Amino acid sequence: MDPPAVAGAQKVIGATLGRKRPDTWVIALIAVALVAVMVALPLLTSRRTSPVVAATPTPSAVPLQPGAALPGDAPLDELMDVAGRVGAVPAVKLNGPILPVQEVLSDIVLEGGGRQVAGGEPVMLSVSTFSGADGSNTTGNATGRRFFLGSLSAETVGENLSWRIVGLTEGTRMVLRSPVTQPDGKAILEITVVDILGLRASGKEVAAPADMPVFTMGEDGKVTVSPNGLPEPTTSREEVLVEGEGEQVKDGDTLVARYTMVNWKTGQPITDCYGDAVVPCRLAMKDIFTAAANHLRDVRVGSRVLIALPAAEARGDVPVALAIDILAVDNQEASAGAPTHPPADQVVVVKPSAAPTAS
Repeated sequence: MDPPAVAGAQKVIGATLGRKRPDTWVIALIAVALVAVMVALPLLTSRRTSPVVAATPTPSAVPLQPGAALPGDAPLDELMDVAGRVGAVPAVKLNGPILPVQEVLSDIVLEGGGRQVAGGEPVMLSVSTFSGADGSNTTGNATGRRFFLGSLSAETVGENLSWRIVGLTEGTRMVLRSPVTQPDGKAILEITVVDILGLRASGKEVAAPADMPVFTMGEDGKVTVSPNGLPEPTTSREEVLVEGEGEQVKDGDTLVARYTMVNWKTGQPITDCYGDAVVPCRLAMKDIFTAAANHLRDVRVGSRVLIALPAAEARGDVPVALAIDILAVDNQEASAGAPTHPPADQVVVVKPSAAPTAS
C-alpha cells in the first residue's frame, strides 16, 4: 500500500522547522528494535512474578435432562408442538412437563384469512384443553373438543378469552397457558387451544349450472335463492357451489350450518339463518328431509350445497330450493331447535376468571 500523501498542513510545519528527514533504512531498523523489546519484556516479567494460569474455556450450554420440568413462561415453541387442521382436534406434544405460570399467556400460532371478529357479534370457537404435565387431552368429552356458538362477550366465553379474540380473524388458532388449581390445592398448567372458525362456506368455488336456482350473497351475508322461472323439479338434485376441505358429514351428525329454504314457485324464503349478524343454526341430520340428508351425506365441512326438492320429497305442499353452508360437525349433546346461546355448562372459560353466566 502506498504511504498516505502528506497533507498541506503537514508540509507547512515541516518547512518551518527545516528538519532533515532521516534515511528510510534507519527508521526501519529502529522500528524492528522497538518491537522486539515490547514482545520480550512482558514475557521476562511474567516468568519472575506471575504463575502460569491456564486459559478458561467458554462454558457451553447444559442440555436439559429428559423429563426435567420446563418454565411455563418460556417461548411456546420451546415447550410444545401444536399440530392439526384448524377446526379439527389438535395434537399437542410437550417437550417435557411444564411448570405453572403466574398469569394467563396467549400465543397466535396460526393467523387466519377470514373475517375479523368483533365483540357482541356471532362467533364459533372450537376449544380443546390439555394437561401441562403430560399433554393429555382434558376437554372432558369423547370428541376431545367443545364448540361455542353464540355472541362474543365476557359473559359467554369468559373475560380472559373474550378480549383476546376481539380483532382476530376467522381461521386463527390461539394457544393459551393458564394456571389451574386442583382440588388438592396444587397448581398445574392448563393448555387451551382455541380455533376461531369461519361462519361462511370456504373452499373452491364451483360455477352453478344454468338449470339450478341462482344463489347470491350480499356483503352482509344475507342471501337470495331465485328459481327464476325454472321448471319445478320432479326429482331431488344437488349441486356443490363451494367445495370444502373439512371432515365428511355422516348419518347421525349434528351440523352447525347456515341455510335457507325457499318456495320454488314464488322464491320467498320459508326459513332462513344466513346473515353475518345471525348466529348459525344447529341442524341434526335425522331431522332433515330424507332426500336432502341423502344429498348431504359425505359432503365435506366448509361446503356450500344447493338442493332442489320436489314437493313430495320436501314438505308435501310446494317444491323447494335449499341452500346450506356446512360450517362444522358438532356431535355434542345438542338437539335440533336447541337455543344457539350456550347453556351454563357449556360456557367456555379460560381460568382464572370470574364465574361466567349464561347469556
